[in-house]
Amino acid sequence: MGFAISWLAVKGKPHEAVTLELGPTPTGKIADYAKFLFTARALSCGWFLLVDAFEHDSVKPTALAALSCNCEVVACSIEEFVGFCSLELWRNGTQALHVEHDAQKGVEHLSHSGSLPDGLAAIEWEFSER
Repeated sequence: MGFAISWLAVKGKPHEAVTLELGPTPTGKIADYAKFLFTARALSCGWFLLVDAFEHDSVKPTALAALSCNCEVVACSIEEFVGFCSLELWRNGTQALHVEHDAQKGVEHLSHSGSLPDGLAAIEWEFSER
């Protein structure tokens, strides 16, 4: 068993605007993941975090492009059953980074597009040396 989960973090846009764009209605209740379609929280560092069902429409490229207008969005999808995870960074409607690991393509599979942070480039080098 494992989790199938996606999450978004938005910075630079009021959380009321984010929920309006994505559709969830805030309840003000504290809830565990999966009790509702979305679970969200404003973080003290300025990001607004939303956790939702794996591959929900909110983490599709068209939704991320629209949501990221005039802000930054980080999206992550994890499917533990098959060993898949992806991370995307979107800025102003454009995907700036995409990183993916899919164990079905190989235990050391790692693909990416966009500008990699220094730390990720070092991890990629480590994998390529094997």
